[in-house]
Amino acid sequence: MDASRILKIYKDKGLNEVPKCSLVSNCSPPYPYNELLTKEQLSPPIQRYYINSKEQAVLSKLQEVCMVYPIVVIHGLTTTHEIDLNVFSTESLLKANPNMPIDVHKQIKYSSDENWDTKQKTKIWKCFSHKSTSTIKNYAQYQAQIFLDDDVENVLANIPTSSSSGQVTKDKEKQTVQFATNVDLSDVEIWKPQLHQLTKLPPFLNVKCTDNMLTYVGCDILGVNTIQLYMKYCLSSEPTKPCLVLTFKGTTLMLDCGLNMQSILHFMPLPMVPSNKFNSLPTWLPRNDNQQDWQIEGELKECCGRVFVDSVPEFTPPLEKIIDFSEIDAILISNYTCMLALPFITEGTGFKGIIYATEPTLQIGRFFMEELVEFIERTPKATMAKHWKDMLHTLPSPLAEVVKPKSWKHIYSMSAVNSALSNIQMVGYDQKLDIYGALTVTPISSGFCLGSSNWLISSDHEKVAFVSGSSTLTTHPKPMDQVTLKHANLLILTGLTQTPTANPDTMLGELCMTVAVTLRAGGCVLIPCYPSGVVYDLFECLSTHLDKSGFTQVPLFFISPVAETSLAYSNILAEWLSTNKQNKVYLPEEPFPHAFLVKNARLKHYTSTYAEGFSSDYRQPCVVFCGHPSLRFGDAVHFVQLWGGNPLHTVIFTEPDFPYLEALAPFQPLSMKAVHCPIDTSLNFTQANKLIRDLKPEHLVIPEVYTQPPGMAPHRTDLVIESIGEKPLITFKRGEVIKLPLKRKKGRVFIEPELASNIVPSEVRPGLSLASVTGELDVKDNVYTIKNVEDKLTGKRKMSLGSPAPIMEEVLKERKHEYGNLDPQELLQKLNQEGFHGAKLQHSPTSTSIHLQDEDTLIQIGDNSTHIFCNGDQKIRKRLRSIIMQCLKRF
Repeated sequence: MDASRILKIYKDKGLNEVPKCSLVSNCSPPYPYNELLTKEQLSPPIQRYYINSKEQAVLSKLQEVCMVYPIVVIHGLTTTHEIDLNVFSTESLLKANPNMPIDVHKQIKYSSDENWDTKQKTKIWKCFSHKSTSTIKNYAQYQAQIFLDDDVENVLANIPTSSSSGQVTKDKEKQTVQFATNVDLSDVEIWKPQLHQLTKLPPFLNVKCTDNMLTYVGCDILGVNTIQLYMKYCLSSEPTKPCLVLTFKGTTLMLDCGLNMQSILHFMPLPMVPSNKFNSLPTWLPRNDNQQDWQIEGELKECCGRVFVDSVPEFTPPLEKIIDFSEIDAILISNYTCMLALPFITEGTGFKGIIYATEPTLQIGRFFMEELVEFIERTPKATMAKHWKDMLHTLPSPLAEVVKPKSWKHIYSMSAVNSALSNIQMVGYDQKLDIYGALTVTPISSGFCLGSSNWLISSDHEKVAFVSGSSTLTTHPKPMDQVTLKHANLLILTGLTQTPTANPDTMLGELCMTVAVTLRAGGCVLIPCYPSGVVYDLFECLSTHLDKSGFTQVPLFFISPVAETSLAYSNILAEWLSTNKQNKVYLPEEPFPHAFLVKNARLKHYTSTYAEGFSSDYRQPCVVFCGHPSLRFGDAVHFVQLWGGNPLHTVIFTEPDFPYLEALAPFQPLSMKAVHCPIDTSLNFTQANKLIRDLKPEHLVIPEVYTQPPGMAPHRTDLVIESIGEKPLITFKRGEVIKLPLKRKKGRVFIEPELASNIVPSEVRPGLSLASVTGELDVKDNVYTIKNVEDKLTGKRKMSLGSPAPIMEEVLKERKHEYGNLDPQELLQKLNQEGFHGAKLQHSPTSTSIHLQDEDTLIQIGDNSTHIFCNGDQKIRKRLRSIIMQCLKRF
């Protein structure tokens, strides 16, 4: 008979009275109290309980705490019990049962201190939510789309559901929230992996779906037959601009804070002077007659079929709502390209941690930020477009597919830059830095750019390597240090090349040839660039090639608000350069050829095209290096407008951060030639796989995009990261939280000299001695010290007022520990002496047994254990146990 049959029989009886309850002496169930609960009872305090071992979890104290307090948060439970939380991820649940029904609740969104009835007239305590039904598959689709929409509520409202009866219409003034968090685990066959992990919980917390009758009548009970899901959100979507958060040994580290600039490609360029071409572009509006759509009038412009936002460009900072930046203990910066989001993280967020970076990273990073701020502030926009973000569904592609535009931000101010950089502590290569006594971090040369670092994060017995933006090519920076990174427990690899199909040397050769051909035809060359980095190598290689080609009189212009300081600073960083560059310092000779070019007026630098002296020095043909590579602001915008109508001129894109066709889109139609020569010296996939094989890490963690061929070459299966041995790759993506397989196996403990001098080791076997230590464990700044308990013991004795009961320290000092192997012959002699006669010794391949015939008892002696089988006679068992203990060595 199943549950539905029982319910049918009960209903057919036609009972009109309240049924009796056997639990309360054959009377009706009690009615609820009329007295209202107090505010304290409605919002009880949260009790926190910390456990460090399985033994602590089974103590009755923990169970008592859970029974006394309405809300208890237990820290360390999944770690100590080795519970694999991956089986509860949406991906795992989707594979197990995609069509599993789940409840979706819809309710009006209020602040934490208010709640209203359904008519919005009276404040009440109860929260009303309207229930509907969806599936795990639909909920997974919602999670996949959560980062493809700017407004979480809009996504939530689009979860496919079957509405239940009694659902009210959406409130027009209040935002509504929908959530699906409960999954029924009552089917043992489907949810076997999940239920297996739950069996690891302490007995009083076990989930026993099949043992509860309510499971079979459709009743969901959290913790009994239903488990609650929580959406887990890396903070950056760009592997080359990483922003990762690592929590280890109670310390929270942020690894890099790169700024994603892809969003600025959706905006109109900021010309230095009003542009007739840009002003004459038609305004874009939706073709429907929706009156609300007219709010975006003037915000969007159309150019050659592409729609752009006519406003100040906005950037995509790291995700800020899934982690509290004030909880970050330290930020480790790998290079100056991975720190441009720093002011978004440190300013106005409560951040109080410390930031570590090398001196070149700090100074060149400052150049990048200053240039970025200066470019945008000197070309202000009169209006700010914002309404278009509310109407993505009406916009054309690719603007309709942008990711969370409401989270985009305008660039920070120079005061924010100065404040953020003031928190940076400069470090040198191989300098060991202590993080609150828990971890040691060490910067190691990565070979990518001046001052670039990989980071070694280590404790006493664990080693984590963070490799970001590295290069094995021979250029101007100090070579990559690989030896220190070997044999790490965990290797986190990011920052691989953005152009895996392009060879840097080949691209450099094509660039030099293109420049020579353009100059020979009487044209000029524009190279959009950053104020530091590859541009130093371009100065050196291009000037040499032009000299050989007979263009010794062609001027090279370097235009940037920080051009002069960048060129000067690069020549005083000898310790951060390659050996070849360092040797030039002691000749004496400038490390970089651009210093010689500046002295001889071959390379001229200016803060802008309006700087004093530029108009008099400017002549054609020429080569101009200026920013910004996105062509959305900076002097590069001016030169594209100036030369764009002449097919003799050429623009050469060398920076791989922006698709060159996207950068040129708002300037179309364009007559000047555009050449794409991306130069990315970062590790390619072949170099990365070789590096991984050489480093031999225990586990490898990489961005998910590195496991699939790039979109530009889907057939190139060699352009992926290979797994190491039989261990699977650990992948991550934006907003995802993963548990890394790094377990603390050992810890360092210091012993006070006085206590250590009293330790008397006992030799267990040749070369191995053991000793017991009794003391007080003191923990301060993550340093563990065992101290003598003698003073504490004396104090407690005085307070005992003559009580004969021993205290814990005395008991511990008197406790003995047995060790060694049990000798069967010695045990036989002891048994005879204690009155156990007639014992017979028996041998088997795996153990030795002593049979006591008179007592019908068997003593089984193994390599690591001894068992007594005596048919439940506890007196004999205790006597035999005492005899066996006498045969063992003690200390």
